[in-house]
Amino acid sequence: MSDRPTKRKSRLKELLKFDAKLLKQLNADRGEAPFFGLIGIDEVGRGSLVGPVVAAALAFPSTACKQDFDTVLSLDDSKAPHFNHEKRLALAECLKAFSYWGIGEASQAEIETLNIAQASLLASHRAVEQLLSRHPDCDPDSFVLVMDGKLKIKSLSMHQVTQVSGDKLSAAVAGASILAKAHRDAMMIDLAEQYPGYHWETNAGYATPAHLKAIEELGVCPLHRKTFKYVYEAMARQQPLLPC
Repeated sequence: MSDRPTKRKSRLKELLKFDAKLLKQLNADRGEAPFFGLIGIDEVGRGSLVGPVVAAALAFPSTACKQDFDTVLSLDDSKAPHFNHEKRLALAECLKAFSYWGIGEASQAEIETLNIAQASLLASHRAVEQLLSRHPDCDPDSFVLVMDGKLKIKSLSMHQVTQVSGDKLSAAVAGASILAKAHRDAMMIDLAEQYPGYHWETNAGYATPAHLKAIEELGVCPLHRKTFKYVYEAMARQQPLLPC
């Protein structure tokens, strides 16, 4: 008999335990009205050569019950080996059914203007704004943002903490990572139909050998990030951008 359900349940408990411990620590240090929950933030697409960067924000409400979490036993970092695109999409829909959530994007043009780090924070800001507008009962003063990585969103006044590898430790951040990747991968599959030959349906715009070979053969297209090394070097060797 397979022990996969047991392993998945143990993994979910581990992620939830991290969040509970972090929240307890934050409240011990707060010395005033306690925080009620955590909003995990994660982004996807920073290293892609194409299109927008996508961020997601996710929190589990206090009303979440055991039956809710039973539907997301496979919750983990979006890059965990047991996931494929279909499984992430299914899990994303389950998460949306009972969590507070929002998704934000920063466009290719914004990435080229701001740089990828600042564009990722802009997408994260937009994800939080969407979560708060979608779920008005989520009081921003009662939640802490848990940022995957080392950077905070300076444009938001909410209390924030950073956590390197947060998507591997925190249930809220892992959930955000699932939403962000499922959303962006679906977007890249659609864009691959508009610009065939670059294999975005499988490489999501990252610098895989197949993608780099396609850039050399087909040229740079309008969706490629022109400030990224592989792209601007290819542009220097090639003709003007392919037309839209």
